[in-house]
Amino acid sequence: MLPNKTSPLGLLPLFLILTLSLNGCARETPMPTPVDTAEGFIEAARSSGAELQPAGGQGPSILGLTPQIVRLGSEQLMIYHATETLDPQQVRAEFELVPGLHHLWVAEHLMVLYAGQDGGTVLFVESLLGEPLIGPPVAGDEPYPPAIPAAIRTIAAAFGAPPTEIEVLAYEMVEWRDACLDFGEPDETCAAVITPGWAIQLRLGTADIEAHTDLLGQSIRWRSP
Repeated sequence: MLPNKTSPLGLLPLFLILTLSLNGCARETPMPTPVDTAEGFIEAARSSGAELQPAGGQGPSILGLTPQIVRLGSEQLMIYHATETLDPQQVRAEFELVPGLHHLWVAEHLMVLYAGQDGGTVLFVESLLGEPLIGPPVAGDEPYPPAIPAAIRTIAAAFGAPPTEIEVLAYEMVEWRDACLDFGEPDETCAAVITPGWAIQLRLGTADIEAHTDLLGQSIRWRSP
């Protein structure tokens, strides 16, 4: 005798089929690597468009950990990986013994140390790890993120104007909805992928210009009313 449609026995096979199907779909979708390990940080940085290159030299040992040193543009980052979860307070206590003004980020099994003062580099790491655990006061004349001067140079060249004639009115970090930085042309096909970057308001003479860039200024689009 066939089970009744409302019987739990009748619903069980369907439940099992749906469960197995959903599990199969889940396995086909790779999960992003969390940004709490050295591997996760490097992967996230490269996914954002950064080119990290191995660099020589030695960095300070913190909690007995030796850093992996990489170059981001002209700046160096020291990346530490711990097998156990790091205690921020313990890290802070030992880091106070390291001389100089540095930025230090801590996330689970990851520490990132930046010994420079380039504002763009600090903002880039902050976009991946948030505020640093330790960092010097922000200087009033701290340089722009790298995307800002990149946009200025590109737009100045397009208009045949000196870069010094372009004024920066405002800028903020955003997430664009597509690879065209939300400035796609009507007949353009844009990949629907979240793209971190910058919204920049510029002025050249009497013309206001809105520029959209990716995180490092490698992709730049603009419009002028």
